[in-house]
Amino acid sequence: MRAGVVSSRIFLTLLAVAVTATAAALPPREQEQVSPSEVIFIAGKPYIDLGDGVPERLQTRRESGQTIYYRWVRYDPATGYVTEPPPRPKAGQALPFTWGVPADARPYVEAFDAVIETRIAGDFEGWEGDTVFRMENGQVWLQTDGKSERTRMRSPRVYLFRDYGHYEMRVEGMRDSIRVRRQS
Repeated sequence: MRAGVVSSRIFLTLLAVAVTATAAALPPREQEQVSPSEVIFIAGKPYIDLGDGVPERLQTRRESGQTIYYRWVRYDPATGYVTEPPPRPKAGQALPFTWGVPADARPYVEAFDAVIETRIAGDFEGWEGDTVFRMENGQVWLQTDGKSERTRMRSPRVYLFRDYGHYEMRVEGMRDSIRVRRQS
């Protein structure tokens, strides 16, 4: 029994040293400025697309009358961008919604509060300016903004949210959101 207690203490000591060494090995966080041409807006907030349609919330500051967009990163010149482990949710706390990427895999994507979450019923081939979308929950939505983008997916997840008096629809895996109006 004594040997088990000693082994446990040694293990915990080694674990604490390893965690401390890993934390100390991380480069410092720094502001990375983002070009305004790379900024996308979702529900009036600035984001940058990290690839595969996954947005990351940007910070802003005013400098000489200009809005500067930036994000916090850890960058090591030898290895590139360094990710730090995200905080674990507390017991009973739901993981935040992060456009299909698990919350524990992308620490800097802010949770987004969708008004309606559903799926498109059947095949999805993008939008053409006045596309009608039939959802699995029985709702029918009409595109109203004239945007056009083509793709092919089977029953993709859809998020609808209010934005300044109208609804925006975000299809998981698509870069842009579109303006829509409910038909039924």
